[in-house]
Amino acid sequence: NGSGNPGRLKIQQTSASDYSLVSYVTPSRQWNVGVGGASGVSKLQNNFFFEDVTGSAIPLILDANSRISLSNNDSGGTGGTDSTSGNTIFGYLAGGTIDLNTIDNTFIGHKSGSGAKSDAQANTAIGSNSLSSLTSGDSNVAVGYQSAKNLTTGHSNVSIGNNAMGNSHLGCDKNVIIGSSAFFNGEVDEAVFIGFNAGGDATTTTDANGSVGIGKSSMNNLTSGAGNTAVGFESLKTENDGSRNTAIGHKALTTLNTSAGNGETTAVGFEAG
Repeated sequence: NGSGNPGRLKIQQTSASDYSLVSYVTPSRQWNVGVGGASGVSKLQNNFFFEDVTGSAIPLILDANSRISLSNNDSGGTGGTDSTSGNTIFGYLAGGTIDLNTIDNTFIGHKSGSGAKSDAQANTAIGSNSLSSLTSGDSNVAVGYQSAKNLTTGHSNVSIGNNAMGNSHLGCDKNVIIGSSAFFNGEVDEAVFIGFNAGGDATTTTDANGSVGIGKSSMNNLTSGAGNTAVGFESLKTENDGSRNTAIGHKALTTLNTSAGNGETTAVGFEAG
């Protein structure tokens, strides 16, 4: 035990069941770095902590669920950038299970990227539960709470927004989804949905690959309609399985709902069609 005088280090262990710590004491402040035992302050039990004693604050606690890797504390191996894993991981259970050759990923946030990986590469997930089901998908970008939460094997998607692609299925590829709850359900490839709830209400199938919906609630009931383009607030909002429609303008074709395979309607302008 040190004296605890200003400018001195003090090493202390009250008991194995309480805590062990190192203190640094200055004329005006005391800092502790320690490991909590099985008793004592509950949130410190069996956890590493950094404590500002003078300010009555604990700015850092690391427990069994904390995950931090700066390319050097995961199982991705050395196949990533600079002969490291290339993985940056920070958050509660972030990164999940990292296998050999899961490399060059960034997972930041509570349970971000928390699934079991199999050679997943070059993904970026920022936000609570973003890309939390990812297994082998590559080159995905998910930013926002639960963004692309259920994506597993899909690749080359950009999903930005609270719940953007939040319930979209497994293997969606090469989509650009921007906006809260945009393209929330379904499985399509090479689609663009931009705006709050754009393409968001219905369960979209692969028949709708390549759809473009830009604007709040644009094309948000689409299911299997093919070759549709909607640009503008609530444009082509009601259509589900009609095809080859083009709606440009505020509420353009907002009530159109043709039968499956039919459509081929073009409307341009304010509330056109």
